[in-house]
Amino acid sequence: MISTSSYPILLILLVINIIPQINSQTCDPCTQTTGSIFKVVPNTNCVEYVQCINSKQIGGTFRCSGDTIYDDSKQYCNWVSSVTCIDSEEEEDCPPERIVTDSPTQRPTSRPTVTQKPVSPTLIVNVPDGTINDNIPTPGNNEDETVDCDETNPCPTNYTGYQTKPNANCQSYIECKFGIPVSEYDCPTENTRFIVEFGAISGKCSEEVIVPAGWTCPESVSCTIDIDIQLPTITDSPITLEPTSLSPTVKPTIQPETSTYQMFRNYILEHEDEVSFIFNKPDGTSSTKYKFDDFIIALDVSALQLPSNKAFFSGSNIPGRLPRISGMEYGLVNIAAFLSNVKEMGIRYDTCDEWNTDYEQSPHEKYPLSNACGQYGRSYEDEVCMADEPFHCEVDSFMEVVANDYNVEENLPPFMCKPREFNVGQEIYVGYYDTIDEVVIQSPYANTLGRTDVAGCCWWGRGVMLTKGTCTLGKLDIYLGQGAVDRGIYVYPDINFCVNPEAICNHEKSNELRWVLGLLEWTDRIQSYVDPITGWNYMDQLQQFVNDGMVGTDFIKSVVNIVTRNCHDDLCPDKWPVGDEIYMENRVDHFRRLVFEVFNLPFTYQPTLSPSPPPSRSPSLSPTITAMPATPKPTRKKKVIALPPNKARDRLGGDSMAMLMAILVGTFLLLCW
Repeated sequence: MISTSSYPILLILLVINIIPQINSQTCDPCTQTTGSIFKVVPNTNCVEYVQCINSKQIGGTFRCSGDTIYDDSKQYCNWVSSVTCIDSEEEEDCPPERIVTDSPTQRPTSRPTVTQKPVSPTLIVNVPDGTINDNIPTPGNNEDETVDCDETNPCPTNYTGYQTKPNANCQSYIECKFGIPVSEYDCPTENTRFIVEFGAISGKCSEEVIVPAGWTCPESVSCTIDIDIQLPTITDSPITLEPTSLSPTVKPTIQPETSTYQMFRNYILEHEDEVSFIFNKPDGTSSTKYKFDDFIIALDVSALQLPSNKAFFSGSNIPGRLPRISGMEYGLVNIAAFLSNVKEMGIRYDTCDEWNTDYEQSPHEKYPLSNACGQYGRSYEDEVCMADEPFHCEVDSFMEVVANDYNVEENLPPFMCKPREFNVGQEIYVGYYDTIDEVVIQSPYANTLGRTDVAGCCWWGRGVMLTKGTCTLGKLDIYLGQGAVDRGIYVYPDINFCVNPEAICNHEKSNELRWVLGLLEWTDRIQSYVDPITGWNYMDQLQQFVNDGMVGTDFIKSVVNIVTRNCHDDLCPDKWPVGDEIYMENRVDHFRRLVFEVFNLPFTYQPTLSPSPPPSRSPSLSPTITAMPATPKPTRKKKVIALPPNKARDRLGGDSMAMLMAILVGTFLLLCW
């Protein structure tokens, strides 16, 4: 039995045991955080901040530059006048971290090196010929990649995409953002396994996965620590560490390294509300087929998955217009030109498929159904790739495809392609649509090119740019579709875009595919445009427009001409004929609104957001977008990863003081008893 006189000693021991744990929580900025977030380091006047993933700190400490401090609510460095810093008012001083070494006066000379042992997971998927391929490589499974063993991080360095979750029997997988795990997903049934699509930002659990007898899913990564940290030798008398012999851990003062594309992408995300007008139809209502989130997904595919010469230009790999301003400025003008054009194309009509609009007024409107072969003098099946990239789809006269969307204004039938039909030696013509009687008249009524059939005419416009012809679809298949599987690329491995071009509009991923196809046409036809006669070059003109102060409308009008006529002026001998209304002035207005009102160009400094009110002078190093956390807006998230919790910390969460008071009260009552 414990004597009454020992109770005060027990009380003191309890308090001594509890307070350090509470203090460690108070000083740890990552305590009780979920997902990926940046948090202010206590007692730094909001100048320093760290990145947290599910209550654990990732990497070192970052410092805001110039006259800025970290804004927790905005998640970036902001002007001092725009932030209320409260960390120093509420937090107690945090003691420096004590480092255990073999000598009380020495510190480790190097950080433990953690490496991932090479693993070779085996994934079983169906390939086009029906055989099983059991040696599909997955990103990051090589000896050069590193992994943090404390986090069991399956994401390779700077990788954005999906990876199989360790120790989950391939039934769960992790979403990675720039090498950091942010979300976890589960496959729907025990019979499905997650397929890592090599180089992809999208993955899925597929019912097509075959799991043969004896096949086992790879286990979690194994880690080795290549440094031996010696603990102090236990002696008869305890070792006393003098406070002056240890200094706090040195914290880096540099900003996190951020690619130009990440800065470009984050800047667009920060301006989502201002950009939203692009996704509205002419009546002001939101498009049902074209959404901001799907646009961002497709932008990632274009910038990160396509070959470098086909990737969307975000300003990477070129110097900025001014010192301390990145090339992102050029990328924002490029995306403004793209969005201002597509708003008057697929978004205007809220359609994925091209509409039948080319008619003859004699004496009333007649719309040839053979317009599927081409409208306004164009022949889509003949618009093939250049000789240096002969990736166009082969025309198949026996292919049968029906468009998903149609001209709802005139209630016309959707475009279709099918083989020519005969009855007793007589051809059955597809005919035309009569708007008076609202019926299809099956007669040999030709379109502007003289076509009366639709055999092989499966290449009408699709997607946000209403991309026409066999070339861009063929390249999409070679770069990202089934044609890329042989090269180990699994972005859309189940789609052959040459066999099923309508997948752009009716596949389960069509929400992003409508954008992906348009972005590929933009990079392949607009971004790469060079006039063979005058030498007018889109990329040169883009940079000149930015460097000259972004004045005038000549640049954007030339771009609109390239989009609609395949020529920047009226001198090209092979320009496309002018078709339906192109809404030139609308496109120019959209462009100027995006450049000057939404993106606030031209920059006078590298921005995050425009703080209000601004400081009286520009900081020596103004708020930089490199300090913005790469935490894109989540889509289709299932749940937040639950990394192994710290039990003691979880028990002593936000109610630590309440628990301490309960212990004190209980002890007091025990003493009284």
